[in-house]
Amino acid sequence: MKIIDAHLHINFNGLTKENFIEYLDRNEIEKCWLLTWDEIETENKKWNFQNLSIEDVWELYEKYPDRVVPFYAPDPMRINALELFVKWHKKGVKGYGELKSTIKWSDKRIEKILEYLNENKLVLIFHMENIANRIREFDNTKNYGKILNKILHSKLINYFTEPLLYYFGKYIDFDKVLNFYKFPGYMLDFLE
Repeated sequence: MKIIDAHLHINFNGLTKENFIEYLDRNEIEKCWLLTWDEIETENKKWNFQNLSIEDVWELYEKYPDRVVPFYAPDPMRINALELFVKWHKKGVKGYGELKSTIKWSDKRIEKILEYLNENKLVLIFHMENIANRIREFDNTKNYGKILNKILHSKLINYFTEPLLYYFGKYIDFDKVLNFYKFPGYMLDFLE
């Protein structure tokens, strides 16, 4: 049986260029779709995110072309997002992924990208995530940050905090008094 992982990231959750092939072999994955994550900085962004570069994806693709299918998704809020993607598509990128942005599908900035993907019959992999009240994250590059984030963002903690934040958020601006913020969600107008 051939296993193809259609959603994999490098330099994320402990998967590095150094242990990449060992991971694929150990999990009997013959091939993977290796995706980027590109989110631009904005003045209102209060959550940690980790840009996963096309250069790292491309390096592994060049080293293991029989095991890696390269994808790239520049954030459509970048002025030159389509230009960047076309450059890498001409180089050999096979699809647009992972699109993980707070942009809405109705935003004009994404139209040209979608038209290009349709014209060239390219795959689009996108991430949707609900709006939520969240606790600001700690620095994930540090060990203490990883541990605190796991605890504070666990399902158990969120199970109790979500309804409380929703109810009391009508009366208290948590962003001003605690370390909370309103996460706007990703790509939520898909079904509108």
